[in-house]
Amino acid sequence: MYNILFNQDLVDIAQHVLGTEEIRLYPNYTCRPKVPGATEKHTVLWHQDAGYTQSKSWHALNDYTDEQLRSALMCVMNVWIPLVDATVQNGCMQFIPGSHTTGVQKHLEKKEYLELDPDVMAKCLDKAVDIEAKRGDVVLFGQYLYHCGLPNVSDTIRWTFDFRYQDAVASTLRHEPGHMARSALHPEKVVRDGQHWAQLELGGKNPK
Repeated sequence: MYNILFNQDLVDIAQHVLGTEEIRLYPNYTCRPKVPGATEKHTVLWHQDAGYTQSKSWHALNDYTDEQLRSALMCVMNVWIPLVDATVQNGCMQFIPGSHTTGVQKHLEKKEYLELDPDVMAKCLDKAVDIEAKRGDVVLFGQYLYHCGLPNVSDTIRWTFDFRYQDAVASTLRHEPGHMARSALHPEKVVRDGQHWAQLELGGKNPK
C-alpha cells in the first residue's frame, strides 16, 4: 500500500494541482468491494465529497470555523484506482462534467450515504458520463464534482482503492492529522518508506 499511497508521481500531480509542496495523505483511504446486487450499502448515491466534508455528522470534529471548512474543501485531490476493470456492468462511477464549478450543494441524509438534492440533479442528470476504467488506471477529481457509483449487475465483485491528498496547512476536520507525503517546511515529518509508515499511528504519531 505504501508504494501506491506515497507514489511520487501522484504526489507530483498533487503538488501541481494543490499548488503547494506541503502534501498530506488525508486520513481516509479505503479498499472497497462492490458486490453484485443493488444493496443500500453498495449503492453510492449522487453526491459531492464536499457534502461529507461540510457535514458535521460525518466528522469527529464539529467545532471547526468557516475558514477551516473552506480551506479543507478547496485543498483536496481525490484519487480513485480500480483494482479490476470498472465497467457499466460492474458499477463504474458516473460524473457530471462541469459540476465542480457549482460550489457545495444541498445534500440529504440517507441510511448509508448522503445524496445530492434531487432537484439539483434533475437539472443535469442527462449530462452524466460513465467513467469506465481499466485495472490500475488512476482517476483524479475534486471535492465539488457530482459523482455516483452505478449498481453492480455483473456476477463478480468490483474492487477499487480510493484515497486523498490534501494541503497539509489545512485542517483534516478529524482528530487524525494524517501522514506527510512531501514537505519543504518539515522534511523530517515525511514518511520515508513502508517500514517507517508501518510504525506510525493513523494520527501520524509514533506509538508509545
